[in-house]
Amino acid sequence: MRWFLFLAALAALSASCQSRHLLLAPAPAPGPAPTPGPGPSLPSVEAPAAPAGLTLAEVATHSSESDCWVAINGEVYDLTAWLPQHPGGVAILAQYCGQDATSPFTMQHGRDSEPQEKLPQYLIGNLA
Repeated sequence: MRWFLFLAALAALSASCQSRHLLLAPAPAPGPAPTPGPGPSLPSVEAPAAPAGLTLAEVATHSSESDCWVAINGEVYDLTAWLPQHPGGVAILAQYCGQDATSPFTMQHGRDSEPQEKLPQYLIGNLA
């Protein structure tokens, strides 16, 4: 008898819920999981281009005492402000403006730490 009352109450509740649209949709039959669709397309965003570096041709356009760039060990330095401070004098350094000065720099300052420490403040880029 209890089962009958329980079933009757369940049927009444079900009818009440149906009339109020409260019943949930039946669970879908088990099967393979749906594959996600392509989804909304996002605008393409290009990564910023890596700096290409400075060419020796560009360095060569800065070949005067008033505009002195040199390449040393694959890096480019603007030594214009350093020229008047150079302990060896302006002339010794000015002859390398606009050029790759790796060899003369290494021969003169190869083991000296002071020039190596001063260079980074004049760094303007890498040699391409």
